[in-house]
Amino acid sequence: MGDITSAAEVEISLLGGFSVTVHGEPIEDHWRLRKAKTLVKILALASGHRLHRGAISEMLWPGAEVETAANNLYQIVHAIRRMIGPTSIALSDDVIRLGPTGGLSIDVDLFEQAAATALQSADLPALKHALQLWTGPLLPEDQYADWADEHRERLTEIHAAVATLLGAKLLERGELEAAFALVEPLTATRPLDEHLHQVLIDVLASLGRRWEAIEAYERLRDALDEAYAAEPEPQTKALYRRLLTGGKPMPATNLHNLPATTTSFVGRRRLLTELSTGLGRTRLLTLVGVGGVGKSRLAVELARQASAGTDFPDGVWLIELAGVQDPEVVASTVASALRLTLPSGLPPTAALAEQLGTRASLLVIDNCEHLLDACSALIDEVLLRCPDINIVATSREPLALPGEFVYRVPSLELPSALTSTSASFRAWKPFSCSSNACGSSHTRSN
Repeated sequence: MGDITSAAEVEISLLGGFSVTVHGEPIEDHWRLRKAKTLVKILALASGHRLHRGAISEMLWPGAEVETAANNLYQIVHAIRRMIGPTSIALSDDVIRLGPTGGLSIDVDLFEQAAATALQSADLPALKHALQLWTGPLLPEDQYADWADEHRERLTEIHAAVATLLGAKLLERGELEAAFALVEPLTATRPLDEHLHQVLIDVLASLGRRWEAIEAYERLRDALDEAYAAEPEPQTKALYRRLLTGGKPMPATNLHNLPATTTSFVGRRRLLTELSTGLGRTRLLTLVGVGGVGKSRLAVELARQASAGTDFPDGVWLIELAGVQDPEVVASTVASALRLTLPSGLPPTAALAEQLGTRASLLVIDNCEHLLDACSALIDEVLLRCPDINIVATSREPLALPGEFVYRVPSLELPSALTSTSASFRAWKPFSCSSNACGSSHTRSN
């Protein structure tokens, strides 16, 4: 077959079904060893297209003796080289790598790269291009293979995010039939994807199909109740209320600077309900946990729900401190995010509190841990002087302020099935005050 040193000499397709092309010629489906084909699929999906031989042996021959697994692996590597080319797969330092000399093109990689660009830019042509690269679900012939589950879930979520955003863009442009054709089939397979259903409800109402829009909302409501014993988000309820009154549903337009939604939050809905309850009990809610656990994502989603309500008429504002190193500029960073100009003649924190004194807003102050003293001082001042300001903070440790409610966010692996979700939530710790001053002026009264 020759080697694969030139660009895209080997093309592997995994979306919609498995196929391999070498030098433009398809490899006929006559793999002598079935697990040779499986290994190509596994490596094509792996990060960097490489895995340790021990991990591969455990996936292909669980429980086998080391010598037996090693002999089996040698045979299927040899079979792959015969099918695809002598340099198509290599073993070095117990790591097996696919396409080590380059020249490898995999449709999953192309789709993920295009989707990342499209979701970041929200550009209509980029979204359409990404969706064109989706030629079907991942490896439908391996739908029950454990090694494919995580990849299938990830790719399905990305595809849904692209389709949802494209549907919303088409709706904005008045291309209602195209938007409906895109999102309606997806909602049947994703009954708990609330953002997708919001677009469908809006499209149906805009098409004059009001009762179908109401039915779509009711299906979503019933599905959420059955799966999570939870209600739809406030913005979805707002769409429903407008439908009932005969008005055209439009997304909430409260002031905020929150980033665009790109992924579904299915799987953490009960956590959001608990966080919303905590936010109703205090003016300072701090999400605490190790780096990478998802504190920022939780805080933003909680803020997004709050922005759809009426509790914060002056807006919901995200202040990101990850890139701030100087504690002296924390107050000005907050002011900039809130589109405020601090007057001269006062210390920055006092000037900020004076500006916010009559406002009713929710502030999300993200990544406080490396500026803990400065953040604590600013938040304490704002809460004391601004009675209608509420704050959600994220940090690796509590702020240790009076009335602070701390939610410790644990490491969480997404459940492999919806039935395991409730057990995951039961293991999470409840809200707790960081001090004995829960009854202080920072505590929110109902």
